[in-house]
Amino acid sequence: MKPLKYLCMQLGQFVWRHVPRCLVESRPGMKCGRWIHERARRQSRAQAIRTCFFRNRPEIAAIGQLAASRKADAPLAVAVLGCSRGAEVYTLVHTLRTARPDLPRTVHGVDISEDVLAVAREALYTPDGRELQGVTPEEHAAVFDEEPGGLRVKPHLREGITWLQADVRSPALRERLGAQDIVIANRFLCHMAPAEAEHCLRNILGLLRSGAALFVSGVDLDVRSRVTHEHGLEPLGDIEALHEGDATLREGWPWQYWGLEPIDRTRPDWRRYYASAFRNP
Repeated sequence: MKPLKYLCMQLGQFVWRHVPRCLVESRPGMKCGRWIHERARRQSRAQAIRTCFFRNRPEIAAIGQLAASRKADAPLAVAVLGCSRGAEVYTLVHTLRTARPDLPRTVHGVDISEDVLAVAREALYTPDGRELQGVTPEEHAAVFDEEPGGLRVKPHLREGITWLQADVRSPALRERLGAQDIVIANRFLCHMAPAEAEHCLRNILGLLRSGAALFVSGVDLDVRSRVTHEHGLEPLGDIEALHEGDATLREGWPWQYWGLEPIDRTRPDWRRYYASAFRNP
């Protein structure tokens, strides 16, 4: 990015962060924001490895509720795609054990990079690293043991996880993972060009067995709404809470291509357009 263009973008972001929310979400504000965001979406895109524990608490609560309602004799199969350094996987396992310690489960953490999977398997994190931003003292005590080298995820939370290097765009994904009850595909589709993201999302849907839940945030909204509509998936959970749950995505709009716009209830399709959790019929 050219220096002048970068400086203008930084200035625009600074000004936008100080505009009252009521103005941002007004009709003129949304129109202006969408104009900016449409141009931001033309930026070159690249995958990122940023992740953190307990990133979207409404999403975590929704997954816990799904586990709590499950029959005792119904094993749960869960896959976290684009799992990066493992924070989302360990958060998930902690959530499942808290909601249903008796529930048999299989958990797959999947990423295309063996380097980040090595970090995930090691389960050792820097106390002041970004992975732990926002973790409460209670969560800290429940998830980590302190060691000289940092904070390591407790042994019982590391058990039973299968770490798999795989490309989620591959047609062989279903064959390698099998049918799943919960699929989490967060914050990596937005880093793909829209056509590639759409192809990838359609491939991911092949993992869902009947009645399964899909959590998919961090993706171009038009791509997600179109694909889920065509496949007949039904919006699930508290749409607004899930939409607002990851503050980093909301703060990135409209200047970053991965930013998430405010909910606009004047859209006739707003429930599907802004939903990030779905149930497969």
